[in-house]
Amino acid sequence: MSIEEVEKKNIKIYPNPTTSIVNVATPNETINQINVYDMHGRLLKSQKGNNDNDQINIQELPNGMYMIEVKTRQGTKIAKLFKQ
Repeated sequence: MSIEEVEKKNIKIYPNPTTSIVNVATPNETINQINVYDMHGRLLKSQKGNNDNDQINIQELPNGMYMIEVKTRQGTKIAKLFKQ
């Protein structure tokens, strides 16, 4: 997987770092899919979205750094996510 950081204005992920629930917001873009990958590019969690604000629960994942991929009709955005 090619990792490209996105500008904060395009995607909002909070809280980051998190312990369980991650909120994802993409202003004026509908979220179609949220994927969470480990730093080796393995898909660990995936869920469909249907609006511009969504949540994903990563409580079962071990503490560490992950990549969160947010797919919208306008494209794909990727950001770092820290779980503690």
